[in-house]
Amino acid sequence: MRMTSCPMAPLALLVGGVVLLASVLPLIPTWAYVLGSVAALALWVVFVDADLLTLLCGLRGVHKPALYGQVVWVLGASSGIGEELAVQMSAAGAKVILSARRKDELERVARRCRERDGGFSPLVLPLDILAGEEAHRRAVEEIKAKFGGRLDIAVLNVGRTQRALAEDTEVPVVRAMFDLNVLACISLAQACLPTFLAQRSGTFLVTSSVSGKMAAPASSAYVASKHAIQGYFDTLRTEVSDRGIRVCVACPGPVATPIEAAAFTEQMGKVRAPTEKLESKMPVERCAKLMLAAMTRGVDEAWIAHNPVLLFVYLSQYCPQLAREIAKRWIGPLRTRAFRQGVDFYSVKAVASLAANVAASKEQ
Repeated sequence: MRMTSCPMAPLALLVGGVVLLASVLPLIPTWAYVLGSVAALALWVVFVDADLLTLLCGLRGVHKPALYGQVVWVLGASSGIGEELAVQMSAAGAKVILSARRKDELERVARRCRERDGGFSPLVLPLDILAGEEAHRRAVEEIKAKFGGRLDIAVLNVGRTQRALAEDTEVPVVRAMFDLNVLACISLAQACLPTFLAQRSGTFLVTSSVSGKMAAPASSAYVASKHAIQGYFDTLRTEVSDRGIRVCVACPGPVATPIEAAAFTEQMGKVRAPTEKLESKMPVERCAKLMLAAMTRGVDEAWIAHNPVLLFVYLSQYCPQLAREIAKRWIGPLRTRAFRQGVDFYSVKAVASLAANVAASKEQ
């Protein structure tokens, strides 16, 4: 006798599962709910390093077919996140173009890419990001001339951070920050956009920051520049999404890169001795993997950070007044004091130790 499948079988199983769950849940004691909730929260705090959607994409991994054979221009490819993105994309078979000012560093990154053997040799294209719109347009035309008129993905990983208090920061520093982090980034996007529109396809992967979603003491000009980037690319996405163009904005938290060494301070040309320990930050390989997983799987905005930074991004997004109160009463004053004293204000342990010392001094 031939058996035929019942089209209602999956629905029946689902309904049966829901009924079974509903009958079992009331039997679970309250203490088990509390214990389970605490355990789930502890696991989230310890292990989660991205927003839920990005984390799920990360568990699935980078969708490599979305990168294979694609012409990818990586700006800021000479170090840090840009370098790691270039290496991982090259390993996935992308035709990578490496751009930054330092040609010797680009050559080093190109050697790393070739070692991963993605099937294509990277093109080194030195470029000063601040060279202006005409230089950006010429770079795009050079890429198109070498790759059959195509450009598929532009990785806009440009900019510098800042370590200075707002009250001490001079206006020329803010202007230089915006020239690099905002105007140069927008100019590069504008240089790529006509090609994307003509192809009716293309992707911008933009490196923003969690600082584009919330306040961050001792980085006022940097935070302002990242808020501007968020606004520009969120708006661009709404204008061009119906013409085959995607915009993925990645918002990393503290990442183990040498970004602090090149940070703006309160005065042009002034440098500050590094205080931040890379061990307390996210590995750059993990950050790049999550960025690529988000981009290749259709995420528009990815929050990538360890807790408690990630928790505070959630609070800033969904409970903004609560986040502001916490920042005003505790986080802001503590991190500002840590910065003034030369303490690693990205280290929870260091800031907590400082808070304990302050409390002890008040009791004496």
